Amino acid sequence: MRQLQGKLILIMMGWLVCALCPPLAGAGEDKAAKRRKTVLFEKEIQMLEAASGGTEKAPPAIQAHMCFQVSVGYAQVDRSRAVSELKRCFHETLRIKNETDADLRAGLQFKILETLLREDEKSAVELSRNADPGVRTGIGSRILTKLTGEGRLDEAVALVKGFSGAADFPYPAAASLMLSLPADRDQERLEIFTAALTSYRVEDPNVMPGLEDLGTLIVRFWNHLPPPLVLKAIDEVLDRTRKSVHDLPGISLTVGTGLGEAHFRTAYQFRLFELIPVLQALASSRAAA
Repeated sequence: MRQLQGKLILIMMGWLVCALCPPLAGAGEDKAAKRRKTVLFEKEIQMLEAASGGTEKAPPAIQAHMCFQVSVGYAQVDRSRAVSELKRCFHETLRIKNETDADLRAGLQFKILETLLREDEKSAVELSRNADPGVRTGIGSRILTKLTGEGRLDEAVALVKGFSGAADFPYPAAASLMLSLPADRDQERLEIFTAALTSYRVEDPNVMPGLEDLGTLIVRFWNHLPPPLVLKAIDEVLDRTRKSVHDLPGISLTVGTGLGEAHFRTAYQFRLFELIPVLQALASSRAAA
């Protein structure tokens, strides 16, 4: 126990020294100052290397956590090594098999991938494929938002289609991407919507309506999609919420607008309110029924 505590103290000391180290030499500094800083950084790197190797016999959760702390230090002095450490840290999280540590594993994975995304986008994308489902979606949403904001729409479309069948689909990022696509790219909107519908079929049926979900995709983009597919999606949404009425007693949903508030006792009532305008546009006889 004392040996482990000693190792942890050594690791944290190494991280603190690196976290407090000065910024990299600027272009205007003289050669002597740069040499002094280079020597200082080399010493700090040696401390980090010692710290990085000090947890080999610790449980995977401790190794992953300390590895991440060390990578934060490396980011101050050697970015390429920081990226290498972050990759190693992520692989350490995959060794956390105890399900009682699932939240810890997910939290570490998210922090590691979020940090890696800033330094090496390609590696973050590749590693996220092996992350826990919720982490994969969270990081995927960050990447999708980044790609969409940078106008890299082809890459964003390819990425979001990879979430087809995932139980936790990145609806907000997908909606933003669909809005950003030019008017002549309805085929890609169709592919994204189809991926979302496929995921909807495997997600938890008791999930409550969200600010962005399959229902809002229907409302936003129905006039860019084939009517039979839209009606099929509406049927699936209404069928699910109709079946869940008795499973979720006492639900109360409130929607506020500039015209006032609407209150719904069940998710089914809310979905009808949400989707009835689309039904009226595509199948007025069904909407009246």
